[in-house]
Amino acid sequence: MGFQCCNKVTDIGLDKFTYLIGKNLVELEKLILDFSYCEQITDEGLKKVGGNLSQSLKQVRSLSLIFAHSKKISDEGVKSLASAICRQNGQLERLKLSFIWCTLITDDALNYLAREIKSHLKNLRSLSLHFFSCGTITEKTKASVRSSLYYISNFELD
Repeated sequence: MGFQCCNKVTDIGLDKFTYLIGKNLVELEKLILDFSYCEQITDEGLKKVGGNLSQSLKQVRSLSLIFAHSKKISDEGVKSLASAICRQNGQLERLKLSFIWCTLITDDALNYLAREIKSHLKNLRSLSLHFFSCGTITEKTKASVRSSLYYISNFELD
């Protein structure tokens, strides 16, 4: 489901929307949500997404969340989302997270995400992480993450 360029989507709207998904779609196996260019979404919104979807994440096998060009998302939001996704769904097989051009995200968030994935997502076969042009994410950190998640057969990180 796409909400690209919806500048009127706020943390409150995101909270209500993902609450309804989490409550009503508990049998969902695949979920794609695109909030690219939704510039009012903040770390608080990502916390709500993780909390609300935790009810439905237990059945989801394929998850794609896109928050590209969201300029108010930082390490704190990525970490809270990572914890919710990874700790609630050990059965997840495919994961795509995109934070392209989210300039407040740093190496710290990417390292945290990698640790959560390695600790909790044992069935993950496909992983796409898009952190292109994010804050201060370095090539050194990307290389370290690639090395620590080497066992994932289909792994993409940019």
